[in-house]
Amino acid sequence: MKVACQYAIVRFLPYMETGEFANIGVLAFAPKTGYLDFKLAPNSFTRVTRFFAELDNKVYTKAMAGFAEELADVRTIAGDLWGKDLAAFGQEVVRPRESLIRFSEMRVLMTEDPAQTLAELYERYVGRNFVNKARREQVMVDAIKHQLRTNKLHKFYKQYTFTEDYRKIQFPLVWGEGGRHRIIKPLTLDQKDPGKLVEHADEWKRKIQWLLERNRVRQNELMIPIEPPTGSDGDLKAAYRVAERDLEELGVELVPFTNTARILEFARQPSLFEH
Repeated sequence: MKVACQYAIVRFLPYMETGEFANIGVLAFAPKTGYLDFKLAPNSFTRVTRFFAELDNKVYTKAMAGFAEELADVRTIAGDLWGKDLAAFGQEVVRPRESLIRFSEMRVLMTEDPAQTLAELYERYVGRNFVNKARREQVMVDAIKHQLRTNKLHKFYKQYTFTEDYRKIQFPLVWGEGGRHRIIKPLTLDQKDPGKLVEHADEWKRKIQWLLERNRVRQNELMIPIEPPTGSDGDLKAAYRVAERDLEELGVELVPFTNTARILEFARQPSLFEH
């Protein structure tokens, strides 16, 4: 028999000014069955610390540790509640508050297994099992745009498409003037399949090599902020070393996506301000 399962997404929102947030968990409860539980991201969550690169990692770690304790207490209290009492309690838990960690609006769906539904919701909203590498790279682009905006550099970098010999190669962050270009191209190699990891690196190596050979861009005019695999799988790590070595053959600068200072230094190159 299906029952109504109410849920809210847990969000980490360190900057009230921008409204930017990262999904870090899900709280779900089914009043009819007396079920209430939650699932949170780890206290050390690379995706969050990469997205909010300028934020001290300890801010997230401490906030999550405290919040996990709070939700554990909530779960204990809910163990004695049922029906309308549990519904009212759940609504109170997720009501809007001014804090680093907040809940989304309440949502509802019908399910036969609330616990399984919680696991599926976590994978969708936090595990992001639907996200492909193109979407992840857009998130990386958005994070760099945020840094450029904060440092008043965003007006210089726009999306640009190089066209020649019936080919089109699009880059998300390009400064152009006087026939020259300066390019920042984020690249994720955080894949689950070693073969796909190497293929993705090869794809962009070919595109960049094509531009270099035609002098559309020079080696010192292109930077690749790169995201390595986050898992501990040995094959993935070996594939990453192969991909990194192949990209280094281009002679362009590879930099960790987390190295915000170097990315900004590259973006702020002097000629931008000489005209």
